[in-house]
Amino acid sequence: MGIAVRSKKLAKQGLRKIGLEAHRFFPRSSPPAQLVASLHKFSIDLVLDEGANKGQFVTELRQCSYIGRIVPLYPLSQSPDELM
Repeated sequence: MGIAVRSKKLAKQGLRKIGLEAHRFFPRSSPPAQLVASLHKFSIDLVLDEGANKGQFVTELRQCSYIGRIVPLYPLSQSPDELM
């Protein structure tokens, strides 16, 4: 077993001991990453988050390196303070 394979195995075991699991990330199979790539490609720097809830969509975009402005549009039945 090579050093790289051994190191990878030890890292995965260490993460599992603290309740985490690591997986390879493939942007081509990730819908949020595909969306962010399209936003970059077309120079879109403003996203309207219609029906914003607890920030899940914003979190996904930010995790995929979107740095543009995001404007959440909240449902009328709840105030923004309750959602964030």
